[in-house]
Amino acid sequence: MPTNRTRRVRRRSADTEWQREFLVYGIRESDPPEVRRRPLVFMAECNGCFARSLVAREMWAEIKDAELARWIKERPGTRPYGWWEFDAPERVSCVDPVRTDPAKSAAYLAGHGLLAPGEQAALDL
Repeated sequence: MPTNRTRRVRRRSADTEWQREFLVYGIRESDPPEVRRRPLVFMAECNGCFARSLVAREMWAEIKDAELARWIKERPGTRPYGWWEFDAPERVSCVDPVRTDPAKSAAYLAGHGLLAPGEQAALDL
């Protein structure tokens, strides 16, 4: 018998804190070993790299607006890990000074016209 129910599609949320933090910060030298191993555990469980997975891409799409706005306010001229992985105009290695050096990162973003409104003013202070 037909019903008038509307089917709801559940959206995936950034439900695990480590995955969200990984998308924002990547792996940091200050992280304890058990935290640094989490992406490797994901690889073993899901047969793939978390940073390159569809799950990570979807999570980043879900959190990027809020995280990017917060990040730019706190660290103008730089971008979070997820931005470099999924939104940068070209692939930049994790160890490239463009990602790891704030001055080089700001120059890269400015050179590609990627600074947010007001970000240049914050950098000039």
